Amino acid sequence: MKAILTLLIITTITSATAQIKFEDYFTDNTLRLNYIIAGNKDSCEIFFNSFKQQGQWGGRTNKLDTTQNYGEYLLEVYCQKDGKKIYCHQYKTLFHEWQTTPQAAVEKHAYRECAIMPTPKQKATITISKRNKNLQFVQKLKIIFDPQSYFTNIDNPTSYNIEKIITNGNPKQKIDIVFLPEGYTQDQLSTFLNTVKSFTNKLFSVEPYKSNKSKFNVSAILAPSNESGCDQPCIGVWKNTLLDFSFSTFDMERYLATENYWAVCDLASLVPYDQIIILCNTKKYGGGGIYNFYSAFAAANKYSPDILIHEFGHAFAGLGDEYEGDVTYQDFQQQKIEPISPNLTTLTNFHSKWANLIDKNTPIPTPINFGTPQTLGAFVGGGYAKDGVFRPQKNCIMHDLETKEYCKVCFKTILETINLLSQ
Repeated sequence: MKAILTLLIITTITSATAQIKFEDYFTDNTLRLNYIIAGNKDSCEIFFNSFKQQGQWGGRTNKLDTTQNYGEYLLEVYCQKDGKKIYCHQYKTLFHEWQTTPQAAVEKHAYRECAIMPTPKQKATITISKRNKNLQFVQKLKIIFDPQSYFTNIDNPTSYNIEKIITNGNPKQKIDIVFLPEGYTQDQLSTFLNTVKSFTNKLFSVEPYKSNKSKFNVSAILAPSNESGCDQPCIGVWKNTLLDFSFSTFDMERYLATENYWAVCDLASLVPYDQIIILCNTKKYGGGGIYNFYSAFAAANKYSPDILIHEFGHAFAGLGDEYEGDVTYQDFQQQKIEPISPNLTTLTNFHSKWANLIDKNTPIPTPINFGTPQTLGAFVGGGYAKDGVFRPQKNCIMHDLETKEYCKVCFKTILETINLLSQ
């Protein structure tokens, strides 16, 4: 579940003309910028907390100044010596989703979040910006990183056993997925590992992941919790677990998330990673996926394999929910602008979405009874709205778990993401 439909600049990839050479500017290690983000529906402030060194860098080492424009936040790194922008990255966060809830209209809240990047060799200026209602990125944080500073935290995280599920090459040249356990006790870790293997097989049975399996590495970290399960506040169940995941996030019973994002990144840092997937040890239906943040879901529900494909679509490729209603968010979309999500449109600037892929004889908007289930058009309903927002096809796993596969637009977006992140 994601709070989407915020703003759009352009959905095409943007890049500077000159290629940044990774080895000229970065070490092989990961730098984490910890911060506190706070505000309400209409305000947002970001406060620097600390820099922290993590393990081996697992992200891209070329196209460093390139992003897909699907994020609500923009991280940029500039070399102080020559002024060049040497890295950028877009993402969404739990705080951004909270801003769309009724609670955010009446009170302020703060979240612990962070951004990761390769470690600069020289002094660098790092900025984090957030989109405003006029589509522009507005700078919220500016900080100088000095690699010689002794204030950068170099503590090693607690060590756990690591299981390699798929190894296809150098982490810097592959897309690295790490599975984390939530609510598995020591004697349940074998169940966790077996579940990881099963879900990995599921992920790579679905296109376009299946045809591009050689571009991925997959690992699992065997880290136990003190208690089994996860929090269910609506029935008074509270568990002492490693990552503090809870149902009823934003008072939506099936939304499974954590505010302890630093703990998630601490655990994930034991391996190089691009994407984090958390398996929550529960049969209760639920989950959540946030773009370039994490995917999480109940591991023991009968729908869990399909929830994986749905939530990973959010986290990996910035896909939006294509269904209607049944959420606690408000003000998802401004219908005078396009949603950020590449698979949703308000038809305001449809040529920037998938208009060029549609047959000229297909009416826009497209009646629900027009064509076949494979017909590409603009079908009303999506992004939790019944009217004014349109999806590419009648059915897609981002619309209905029973569909089992991605529509043509989601497929295309995922493939573009795979090609951008793998080398």
